[in-house]
Amino acid sequence: MSVRPVLSASETSKISRNHIRGGQGFYGAKTVLYGDFPQSIAENQRELEKLYQAKDLHPTGKVYRFDSADLRDFDPPYQERVCEEYFYADEKYIRVKAKLSGVMNVLSNGQEPKADRIYW
Repeated sequence: MSVRPVLSASETSKISRNHIRGGQGFYGAKTVLYGDFPQSIAENQRELEKLYQAKDLHPTGKVYRFDSADLRDFDPPYQERVCEEYFYADEKYIRVKAKLSGVMNVLSNGQEPKADRIYW
């Protein structure tokens, strides 16, 4: 499972070169690091999902945009998935439905993700 935040083309002109960190090529596209993006799987998965279902999590107003296209699927080459950020107990979280790529499917806690399962 991989997560790659993306920016729409109209937003890229607003990025200062001082905020971009070098990247590598990925299927012919240059990959750079910019801004924040989720780093690890939350330990309190069940609690967060229960709060989400009860509508007891508070949105921060920030969203993350990910490319959810299969790594082997070039048509369309990009399929946007939008995940809202939530604030709970002084931490920020996003809710993501796992879509396995078939390569290196390991979460930050060392576990293998299950297809179509929700992770925080």
